[in-house]
Amino acid sequence: MIVITTQCFPPRMGGIENLVHALASALAAKGFAVEVFADGHGGAEEKAFDLAQPYPIWRVRGFKPWRRWWKARRLSQLIETRQCTNVIADSWKSLEHLEVVRHIPVVCLAHGSELPRQGIDRKARRIAAAYAKVTAVVANSRNTLLRVIRFFPDSTRLHVIYPGVARPPPVSPVLSAQITTELAGFAPKMISVARLEPRKGIDSVLRVLPRLVQRYPQLLYLIVGDGSQRTALEEMVTTAGMQAHVRFISAASDALRDGYLAASDLFVLPGRRVGDDVEGFGMAFVEAAWFALPALCGSAGGAAEAVVHEQTGLVCEGDDDESVYTAIDELLRDDARRQAFGAQARLRAEDFLWERILGKYLVLLKKNIEDGAG
Repeated sequence: MIVITTQCFPPRMGGIENLVHALASALAAKGFAVEVFADGHGGAEEKAFDLAQPYPIWRVRGFKPWRRWWKARRLSQLIETRQCTNVIADSWKSLEHLEVVRHIPVVCLAHGSELPRQGIDRKARRIAAAYAKVTAVVANSRNTLLRVIRFFPDSTRLHVIYPGVARPPPVSPVLSAQITTELAGFAPKMISVARLEPRKGIDSVLRVLPRLVQRYPQLLYLIVGDGSQRTALEEMVTTAGMQAHVRFISAASDALRDGYLAASDLFVLPGRRVGDDVEGFGMAFVEAAWFALPALCGSAGGAAEAVVHEQTGLVCEGDDDESVYTAIDELLRDDARRQAFGAQARLRAEDFLWERILGKYLVLLKKNIEDGAG
C-alpha cells in the first residue's frame, strides 16, 4: 500500500492540494492501493469529498503540531507491520516526526515556498533532519531544486518532476454560449486564474491597465480566484475607474473556470518574489495552455519553466510595471504571433499529462512495485 501523508489536501484549495490529490488519484487509477493521511478541518464539504474518493482518507484534526505527530505515529505503525510499502509526503513538514525508515521508499515533494533561501537556523536543521529520512526528494522545478540542495546535497537522490495535469473535458456548448453572451462586446480578453496574493502580480496588471485600455478600448480583464488580496485589488480597480474593464469571479467551478479560459485571448500572471514566497512552478500556465492560451509570467521562481519565452508566451520582470506593460502590449498588438504562441502552448501541454508524469514517480518506487507491494 502507498501511503500519502499530507497537510494540504482538498476540499481546501491550492496548488499543493491539487497536486497531491491528482497524484493520489492517478496512482489509484493505475491500480495501486492508496491511503491518504491528511489534516482535517471538519464540515460537511470535507466529509462528502472524502466519501467520493476511490481510496480511504484518514483525517487528523486539532492543533497543527498535534496533527503532524499523530499522522507520523500512525504511519510508523503501518510501516512496522509491513502494511505500508511506499510513502509519499507533501513536504518535509509531514516527515518531521516520522521515525527513520530504511526498508521502504520514502519520496518527499518540494515546492519552494517551504524552503528558506538563506540563513542557518533551527528551521534549517529541522528541514535537513526530515530530508535525512527520505529515499528521494522530488522538486517541482529546477528553480526549486536549487533551494533543496542546501538541505539535501545528495544529487543522486534529487529529481525534478513537473506537476501533472488531467486532460480537461470539453467546455459544454451551453456554457460556451452563455459565456460568449456574457462577454460580448469585449476584445481582447485577458485572464488570470490564481489565489489572490501579492506574489501573483495581479496588482501589477491592474496598475498598467489604464494605459492598456487607452490602446485597446474594449479590453476586458477577468480575475478568477479569491484570497487575501481580493479587497485591495477591488479598491485598485475602483480608484483607477476601471470597473467596466475588470470582472472578479470567485468560487468558480472547474467547468466555469475552463469556460472563461476558452473564451480568453491571453493568460497573465506576472509573478514576483515576496520575501521567501515565490512561484514554485505554476500549473495555472499549463492549465491555460490546454485552451491554446499564450501566457505572460514573471521571471521569479519556477514560472519561467512553465512558460517558454518567445515560444509559448513571454517572460517579464514581475516587479517592474513597465516590463509588465510592454510584454502585455507586445502580445496584444500582434494577433498572429499571439495565436502562434498559443498553438505551441497547447502542444506542450501534452507533456504534462498525468499519464506521462506518473511514470516518473513510479520509477522512484520501482523496486517495491516490481515486488508486488504496490
